[in-house]
Amino acid sequence: MRCFLYIKIVNANIKYIVLYAVVIIFSLLIFPIFITVKANLSKEKNKLFFAFNLFGLRLFRGYAELITEGIIIHLTKTKAVIIPFDKIFEVRKSVEPLKDYHFIKLTTKVDLGNETSVIEPLFFSLLIDYFYNIIGWLVKNKKPYVKLSNNFNVYEGEDKLEIYLSITIVLNILMVLLSLIKILVGKLVYGK
Repeated sequence: MRCFLYIKIVNANIKYIVLYAVVIIFSLLIFPIFITVKANLSKEKNKLFFAFNLFGLRLFRGYAELITEGIIIHLTKTKAVIIPFDKIFEVRKSVEPLKDYHFIKLTTKVDLGNETSVIEPLFFSLLIDYFYNIIGWLVKNKKPYVKLSNNFNVYEGEDKLEIYLSITIVLNILMVLLSLIKILVGKLVYGK
């Protein structure tokens, strides 16, 4: 009799362990992951510098530049990937399952300058700001949780164009798994 009672207690503990394991796995599936993509387009260097951060910790960084064959992306000092111009439009089709991810913060900073006149950079900064406000208004009406920030610096007597961009994307493991399933089903059904 005593042994039977002992087995029931052990089974009860296993039920709680399984319940806790299920709750922990479910929590990990829906736990939000914040990825920040930072980019800097430099006219002086003719390069686009980028970095990917996870919870503020840098995952990797690199830079991209235009060449005659396409775009070359330098991931490390010794490793680079060339994307031909004709393959760029194919990338757009494969990125379609990623439309489920949401950006929650967009920060831009533009440095404009002209050696001869300050009027042109002022005009372009006002024009860009006008369109940015329209796009921001449309985004805010559709997704009110998005934080948008825009900043302009105008330089006089200096030929300059620098664009800084920071996008924070929120996702979770469940969304990543669903995107992978969409890609796999698309490959199985459509053969793409």
